[in-house]
Amino acid sequence: MEQLQQLVDKKLTDSELRMELFMTIIYMNYNATNLFVACSRLIAKTCYEHESTKQQLHYLHLIRKIITQVVPAPKLAFRPERPSLQKQLKQWISQEITFLQTKLDLNQNISLETPLTDTEIKKLHTHLSVAQLACVLKIYMETNAIKNESISEVIRSFVKLVRTDNSRNISEDSLRIKFYNLEHATCERVKELLRRQLDYLDNV
Repeated sequence: MEQLQQLVDKKLTDSELRMELFMTIIYMNYNATNLFVACSRLIAKTCYEHESTKQQLHYLHLIRKIITQVVPAPKLAFRPERPSLQKQLKQWISQEITFLQTKLDLNQNISLETPLTDTEIKKLHTHLSVAQLACVLKIYMETNAIKNESISEVIRSFVKLVRTDNSRNISEDSLRIKFYNLEHATCERVKELLRRQLDYLDNV
């Protein structure tokens, strides 16, 4: 309780508070199953908001390092018979890292082994971010400019055709998360883009 009270007394931003709470429950070894699931889901959500597999791997390596550096309180556990929360999270993150690294290696091997030919479709390169692309895609779907009813189908097709400045291969998970969680700042940037496009049409 003293650890939690210290957090309350600090003046922290929302992200800083989440991280401090995260470190505190690992220190206190609150190793309940539902808390492990909640923590792993939060890490996964933040991870797959990053655009590229390399960025996702970097994030997971960083989080694993932070978790490893926490020294749990001695002889303190919610369920002493179970592995510590720290151990469970490290094992889960290591599995995710292995999966993403394998995915990255496979994509690199495919790129090396099957170079583009003149008959293959090259991806459209846009300066928009993945978040902005998700917003544009949602506009087209919500206004029936795109008639496909399956959002997953559209996203799957879209990532095969488009690349951004930061991501040669856009993650389906990243685009899907941003599609369902549009941020105000992203919408404002897309509005500016649409206004410029309307101005262009006015002068055609």
